Amino acid sequence: MEYYSQPEYVDITVTPFGKILVTDGYGIEMFANTKISDMENIVLPINADNLKFVEWRENILKISCFEFLTWGKEIELYLNFETMEWLINK
Repeated sequence: MEYYSQPEYVDITVTPFGKILVTDGYGIEMFANTKISDMENIVLPINADNLKFVEWRENILKISCFEFLTWGKEIELYLNFETMEWLINK
C-alpha cells in the first residue's frame, strides 16, 4: 500500500482514457499508472490559483481558476487530452 504525504487534494476527475487527475488548487497531476510515486505533473499555461475541474466534453476538460495573484476575474482553461493543447478564455 502506498500513500502520498502531499497536500489535500481539492478535486479529482477521470479522463476519457481512464487516467486519474487530481488538483491541490494550484497544479494538476495525473496518475501515469497505478503507483502514486509515478504521478505526472501537467504543465499549466498560466500560474493558476483555485483550480477546479468543471466538466468534460468528449476529450476536452474545462477547468475554472484565477490567475495567480489576480482575483478580479475567473478564467476558463480547456485542455484537450488527445493533443495536450491548452485554450485560455480570459
